[in-house]
Amino acid sequence: MTRLQLNLLGWPAVKVTLEEGDVVPQFTSSKVQAILFYLAVTRQPCARDTLIGLLWPETSQKKARVSLRSALYNLQQQLPDVLTITRKSVTIAPECQVELDTAVFSQGVSSDDSEQVRQALALYRGDFLEGFYIDDAPEFDYWRVVERERLRQLALSGLERLADYDVSRGETAVALKSLRRILSLEPWRETIHRRVMLLLARDGDYNGAIRQYQQCRAMLDQELGVPPMSETEALYRHILTLRQRPPKLKLPVPPPALIGREPELAALTGMLADPACRLIAITGMGGIGKT
Repeated sequence: MTRLQLNLLGWPAVKVTLEEGDVVPQFTSSKVQAILFYLAVTRQPCARDTLIGLLWPETSQKKARVSLRSALYNLQQQLPDVLTITRKSVTIAPECQVELDTAVFSQGVSSDDSEQVRQALALYRGDFLEGFYIDDAPEFDYWRVVERERLRQLALSGLERLADYDVSRGETAVALKSLRRILSLEPWRETIHRRVMLLLARDGDYNGAIRQYQQCRAMLDQELGVPPMSETEALYRHILTLRQRPPKLKLPVPPPALIGREPELAALTGMLADPACRLIAITGMGGIGKT
């Protein structure tokens, strides 16, 4: 059985496993790859005219059909037994085993199991088909953008849920990694900036919280030309106030003292000093000072 492995999160990578081993296919153009990506993600039979509209919308029908035949021939040569091609449609062959990172990611990140969510987010190496572009193919570009946004929103939602879970377990440092990853994808998310500030302040890192506010303010001014929200400003002022308070003194805990029991202590001391005494048992009701 032919096995097709596609990693489409980040820069796309294709690997096919045949009987003789793994093969990295050589495609003649980016449009050849685009056909494969589209068919693998949709997993539906696609009419030839639809593929022409996706990739050769400005080309004459005659020339576009020749280009499509050439692209499909290249795919068949590089990926034998992967496609089912008829006179009207093209699809991924049902007997071909397809491993698609976007499918694994979508299923795992929607799980209620935090570890499955964490594993799924590890697959998110970048946006869908990041860096992959095709000139003069607006319909394909629109499909790519819609799919990219869908997967990105799944990643953002999963990161927020994972941060909530880690905060509830007291894993502040781990939660901060998830929140900062959200900001790497959408740096204008002011609510996430506030969450980072709050977690840092709760952990006693007031300077770190203030730096986070300054980054937020600079980004909003540079990218959007707006000041921080009133909620962000209020949190910032509160953190400044907390930083100015004197640190809490951590007083040493006094050792426990035993009140009274002088005769018992004297008797025990004598027993412990006697080499013939191998075992001492102290009995009595709870609260009388055995410990």
